Amino acid sequence: MDGNFNKSDFDKLKFRVDLIDILSCDIIHSFPELKYFPEFGADKLAKLPKVLKFTQVFTYICYTYDFNSPYVKAYDSLLKRKKMACNAALFKRQPNGEFVEDVTEMILCGNEIINAMIIRFLRVLKNIKWGSMIAYLEAKLIADKSLIDAKVEPKDRKISMDTSTTLEKNISRLQQEIFEKEDNPNLIISLYDSIEDEEIFTPEFVALKQFQRENLPFCNPYTNKIPAEEYMRLQTEGESTFEWDNYDLVPKEKSEQEDE
Repeated sequence: MDGNFNKSDFDKLKFRVDLIDILSCDIIHSFPELKYFPEFGADKLAKLPKVLKFTQVFTYICYTYDFNSPYVKAYDSLLKRKKMACNAALFKRQPNGEFVEDVTEMILCGNEIINAMIIRFLRVLKNIKWGSMIAYLEAKLIADKSLIDAKVEPKDRKISMDTSTTLEKNISRLQQEIFEKEDNPNLIISLYDSIEDEEIFTPEFVALKQFQRENLPFCNPYTNKIPAEEYMRLQTEGESTFEWDNYDLVPKEKSEQEDE
C-alpha cells in the first residue's frame, strides 16, 4: 500500500488487494470468485512471463482501473497512475530506474493475456455500461445490414443510416467511459474480441441455461462492504467473503436501522 494514502482510501475497492501480502499470498484463495473467469485460469497464468506474478499483476489492475481506487483519484495522468500502481504492486525496477521490458509492455497494453484480464475486470465493475455497449453494437449491426439490402426502401435506408450514426456515437462514448483515458489500440482490439464471445444475462439466456442444465457464468453485482478486519478474518479462516453469506457483518444503512 502506498504511504501517500490512508487505509480508508482503499475501503471502496472491489477487491481489497491493499490487505493482502502481494509477494506471498495466493490471489485465487484470497478472491475465490476469480476462478470462475477463464481470463484468470491456470492455463492463462502459466503463459505470463516469470517477472509478471499474477498477484502483482492483479494488484496493478485494481489500482489502475477500479474507479474507486485512490490512484485513479490522485493521478489524472494515466501513464503516471500506471507507474505508481506498478510501484505499489512491488514490480522491481532496473538500475537505470526503468521497469523491466515485460512490465513496460504490460503498461503499454502489449500483453494480450493481461489485456483480457483488464477487460474482464472492467466487465465486473461496469456491467451496466458493458451491457449497453453490446446492445448498441448488435443494434448497429442490424441497422448496417439494412443499408445494403436491395429490398429496403430508400426512405427506410435513410432512417437506418441515421440510426447507425447515432449508435456509433453512443458506442464511442461508452468506449471512452469504460476505458476512461485509456486509448490504446491493443486494449480496444481486446475489447471487441471479448464482446464477440459475450453472453448477456437476459431472462431468455438464464432460462436456456437452466433448460440445458448448464451452470450460469459467475456474476457478482455487489461491491464489498464487509469491514476490512472481518473480511481478512474470513479470508484467513477460509470462509466465504461474499456479502450474501455474511449479511450480519455488513454495516446497515441508516434507514434500515431506523426501521428496526
